[in-house]
Parts: sequence; structure tokens; C-alpha cells
Amino acid sequence: SLNKNDAEVYFYLAISQLRLKQINKAELNLNKAFKIGTPDSDILYNIGLGYAFIKEYNKSIEYYKKCIKLNPRHEEALFTLSDMYLNHDYKTKAAEIFLKIYDLDNKKFNEYLAKAGLLYEKDNKKETAYKLFNKFIKNGYKNPVINIHLARIEYTKKKYTEVIDLLSVIPQQEISNKNDMLIFAESFFKTGDMENSIPWLKKIITNNNKHIIALDMLAISYEKIENIKDASVIYEQLIDITTGSVQADYSYKLATLYEKLDRIIDASKQYTRNINKFKSDIRNYQNLIKIYLKAENWGAARKILEKIIILPPVELEYRKTLAEVCLKQ
Repeated sequence: SLNKNDAEVYFYLAISQLRLKQINKAELNLNKAFKIGTPDSDILYNIGLGYAFIKEYNKSIEYYKKCIKLNPRHEEALFTLSDMYLNHDYKTKAAEIFLKIYDLDNKKFNEYLAKAGLLYEKDNKKETAYKLFNKFIKNGYKNPVINIHLARIEYTKKKYTEVIDLLSVIPQQEISNKNDMLIFAESFFKTGDMENSIPWLKKIITNNNKHIIALDMLAISYEKIENIKDASVIYEQLIDITTGSVQADYSYKLATLYEKLDRIIDASKQYTRNINKFKSDIRNYQNLIKIYLKAENWGAARKILEKIIILPPVELEYRKTLAEVCLKQ
């Protein structure tokens, strides 16, 4: 009668036949072997390799899985199966195997915790990725890529302090992607740290001087730190690259900054340009009238007042002011 040792012979014979592409013979011998004995994890792994050799990938995967079920610490099977899943673009399945590899030896295989997180993220399983990235960081493992990926998720959650903490501890040259620079800059900006926001915004603008979002934040940052001169320069750039109501707002803002800088002639010219271009924006008329009244330039004030009183809605006070100006002329 046949015994366990005979089963092993049949198993290895079948494995050799798979390698020789003698598939029918191999499967006959596998059937015989399974009837008289139970394979160990190495045999199961080798059957899997045999099927992979003849490109029977589904059968190959089945045997790797059987091997791992029998021996969850079978390193070769885990690595081979994860590779196979990756080659077939089964991201989540590969990630699950990466976590099993990590469990073999946390310290030695900590990169597999990171790789699993990145695969879940690619497969749009953001919350699972988020948990794994956090675990990676909390365990004290180091990988700037993970800091960056976790910072991106924290940013979507509007957790700006966390973004700053994650990106401040990695070499700054690692933050080379324009969007990551913007995330970092905006996180400083949102937490009111303009001094740290400005250098990153300037870096972005050096690479792209038409980056409206970065220019807008930079202008506001300069204003917040009372650097009105530099803020006005940025608003001048913004006017050149915007249109419509956005351009109208920047144009008005620029004129108000000229006033703050005591550049009254420039402010007057800018308000006049704004009135000609954005006829319904009442703010420009109001400020220009104030400039002319202060300078006792009644003729100029009268011209603007005559324009403002035909704009809806206009307060009665402008009709009254116009009457007073006419009397002074």
C-alpha cells in the first residue's frame, strides 16, 4: 500500500512535470498524491511556482494561499504572492499580504507597512491608508514619502497643524512637488503663521509666476505683516493675470494699498481706471470722492459724484454732497 512518503514522491513528480509543461501528467500525479497524503507548506509553495511557470496564475495563487494558510510565516510564499498580485494590479490584495509580511517582523519589515498604506491609497481606500500611515509615524519609523502622503490627507481634513508637524520634520528638499509646497504654505497661512508661509509661496511663484492661489495668499500674507509695499507689487501682478469680478476686487485692493502708502496720485489713477473698467463697482467712486474732497479738488469730485448718483442703489447723501460741491465751485 502507498504511504505518506509515496505521496511526497508524487507531489515532486507533479511539480517537475509542471516545469516541463506536461500538464495532464502533472495533474494526474497531483490527484494521486492528494489521495494518499497531505503536502507541507513547501510543497504547496512549489506547486504554486509550477503553475506560475506555465502561466496558470489563478491556480498558482490558490496554492500560494494554501501554503500561507498552513504556514502564515512562509516568507517566500508571502513575497511571491504579493508580487503576483501587484503584477495583476490587485492593489488591495497585495496590501493585505504586505501587512502579513510586516507582521512577520515589525522592525525588519516596517517599509511594508508603508507600502501597504500607499497601495490602499492608490486603490482609493483613503481611510485605511490614513490609519496605516499614522501607525507608521507613531511607531517611530522614518520615511519622508509617508509624511508627505499623510500630510495630504490631513490637509483634506483641514488639520493644518498636523500638516505642519508632518512636513517640518523631513528634509525640506523632499518637498519638491508644487501641490505639496502649496499644502505646506497654506497650512502656515491658515494657522496665521505668515512668516513661514511667505518663503514657500515665493518658491511656488518662482516656478510659476501666474499661480493665482499662491499670489493671492502671498499678497494677503504681506498685508498681515504690514509689508504693504510688497503686497501692492503682488496685487499689480494679480491684476495682469485675472479677469472679471476677481480682477475688479484686486484692482480695488491695489488702489486702497496705494492710499496706505501715501501714493495718492497712483491711488487716484487706479480708482479712475477701475471706474472706467468696472462701472458698477461703487467702492471705487466712494474712495475717489473722499480723496478729491480731502484735497478740495471740487471739479474732480463733482465729475465722480455726477457718475455715482446715477448708479443703483445710491444713498441720498451723495446727492447732498454733490449739491454742496456745486456751491463750492
